[in-house]
Amino acid sequence: PVPEVMPTPVAVALAFGRFSLAFGRARKVLERLWAEVGTHPEVRLKRELWEGLLRQVYGDDVGTDSLFLQHTYLTILVKAIAARVLDLPVDDPAAVLSGRLLSDEGIVGAVEADFFDWPLIAEGGDDLVRSLAAGTERFRLRDVEVDVLKSLYESLIDPDERHDLGEYYTPDWLAARVVAAAIEHPLDQR
Repeated sequence: PVPEVMPTPVAVALAFGRFSLAFGRARKVLERLWAEVGTHPEVRLKRELWEGLLRQVYGDDVGTDSLFLQHTYLTILVKAIAARVLDLPVDDPAAVLSGRLLSDEGIVGAVEADFFDWPLIAEGGDDLVRSLAAGTERFRLRDVEVDVLKSLYESLIDPDERHDLGEYYTPDWLAARVVAAAIEHPLDQR
């Protein structure tokens, strides 16, 4: 077995970000799967519902196929990471994507089936999910102390695309300073 690595934001971004081998391979597989099942009625509906939500949030048509595939990739990884934080096995793609792994542990509503389980409809989609989920096993996720998901998202979505979406991020140090100045008793205030 490969020894587990501490999941720093940089390590996770290098392993799974837009310049990683994992993303490059997954993108090609997702493009192939999309070409295979993109017109399937259930898949089409998921894509249209996702695009409708983006339109509500951004006020414009920003939902490209490329962004949908990136969100699919990100969602697969996030759901696998959530399972791995609890040391749950990630070898059942349907259980990972549906949230069944967590609900079986009594954690309901944290991870559920959504727009991005569509790869399971395609031939080889379960292999992609299994492969990406297995990649998370090299990190000691039960010991995570920082927000690795934020860095993963920021490393995946191209900065120009984030700009076009109107997404700007407050640096952690500034957010902490604002919260410290505004909230005197964090456990008692909202």
